[in-house]
Amino acid sequence: MRQAGSVPRHRERLLAPPSWWLAAAVFALAWGWVALVVGSTLAAVVTFAICFAVVAAALWSYGSLVVEADESGLSVGPAHLSREHVGAVRTLDAAATRAVLGPQADARAWLRVR
Repeated sequence: MRQAGSVPRHRERLLAPPSWWLAAAVFALAWGWVALVVGSTLAAVVTFAICFAVVAAALWSYGSLVVEADESGLSVGPAHLSREHVGAVRTLDAAATRAVLGPQADARAWLRVR
């Protein structure tokens, strides 16, 4: 049972979707194929491995964002907002999201949008 005024803890890790990982593999495979046509099997394997490693590192970096809300406040990645500065929370639909990220945007706001 929660005490009055307590905040439930929420922790979420935002990952890159599986389709992006598949696209990374296809991209690396295409470059590996080019290296195979132009060079040798070894060049193709090395090219595939390097391309996939670089793209996978970028995807892992992009897709490993942690969002955490608890009694101390809100943390998104390295940024932290203290509890006293957090206002009312509401869910936005697609149209409202476009509006607050576009014409109604606050130029002073720090955003992390995925």
